[in-house]
This record gives sequence, C-alpha cells and structure tokens, in this order.
Amino acid sequence: ATVGQLTEARALLDVLATTNPVLVVPGNHDYAWKGNILRKDAWEHWTEHLGEPLGWSRRGVKWMSPSVSPAGIEGLGVWTHGKVAYIGIDSGDPTGKEASARGLITKGMARHLTEQLDAHADKTRIAMLHHHPFDHHFFTALHGAKRLMTALKGRCELLLFGHDHKLGLWWAKDDIPLIAASHKTTNTVFGEHLMITVIEISNVGTDQA
Repeated sequence: ATVGQLTEARALLDVLATTNPVLVVPGNHDYAWKGNILRKDAWEHWTEHLGEPLGWSRRGVKWMSPSVSPAGIEGLGVWTHGKVAYIGIDSGDPTGKEASARGLITKGMARHLTEQLDAHADKTRIAMLHHHPFDHHFFTALHGAKRLMTALKGRCELLLFGHDHKLGLWWAKDDIPLIAASHKTTNTVFGEHLMITVIEISNVGTDQA
C-alpha cells in the first residue's frame, strides 16, 4: 500500500491498457500493510494512481470517487461503454471498520448498489470487487456479504472477484448467470504453466448475453 508500489502497478497497467482498456477495483493490500494493517492515506493514494480508467477514450476521471460516481458515494463506481455497465465495488474498507483482509460492504453501499444495478437494467451488468462474497473462512469472510449478494441477485449478468487466489466458476448461482473467481496469475495452474482467464460475452444488452 505504498506510493512506490502503486506507481509500479500503474506502470504495468499502462502497458496493458495500450491494447486492453482497464478498470481497477481496490483490495486489502491496496490499503493495508501485509493486507491487514491499515494505512490512513491509502485511499487517497490508490485513487491518485489506480483510480482512473485506463485505455479508454474518456480520460482524467476518477471513476470510484464520490464527485463523479453516479451513486455519489465513495467506493462505488459505474462505467458504461456501449451496452455494457461495469460496476466497481470497493470492498477494501479504507476506513478500517473491519480487518482489511475481511473487507466491508456497508448498508449504504448495498442500497446504492441496488439502485445503480436497477438503473442499468437495459445493459449487460458486470460487477467487480476484490473480496470473496461467499467465503466463510474466519479471517477472510466478507463483512456484509449477505447484503452484497442480496443486492446482486438477479441484477447482474457477471460477477468477478479474487482475494483467495483460487480459480472458480459458478453458473446460475444466486440468480447470477456467471460468477468467476480469479487465481494468482504469477502461480502455476498445472505443471509449469501460468494462466489468465478470458471471458467473452456476446449479445450484450440482451437477455441472451
């Protein structure tokens, strides 16, 4: 969660964004030393270095800032492109109300999330957050996970998350067509092979997406 680390991450993402537009959501290691000990200036630094959509034609926007977010609150971003709406959810808990490794979804965020998902019902809605929304491990269980999943149920077409570094795919869970958990791309998946996950969506903006 240091400025140096965020700067290095931005440099890597800038290279990727020359061919692939990038949207980033923060996690516990963006806010806390070793993912648990909160840095009070972390939200400000993350927003400065990683909070801008990269590789898109619209520039200079801090997409999860309350001043530009349609939801009007910190930690909830909405980015539309054609018939797709990307919903960024900050589960990293920059205020330190919960242990950073657990994360937090407040009642207010869940309420605004529901409103934004409903407002973009004519688009293919992709929701993204860092923390695992249905992991019940004591040290990593997301605080407010139930209210998050209630907000998402039947309101998004794709849910993406990471945190646990374990690859996972769930079809039609909680009335969400596809849920995907990312693995750690610097770890081998089988043998000496690294892997990334690519999800292709056709018929965006329709019931057949």
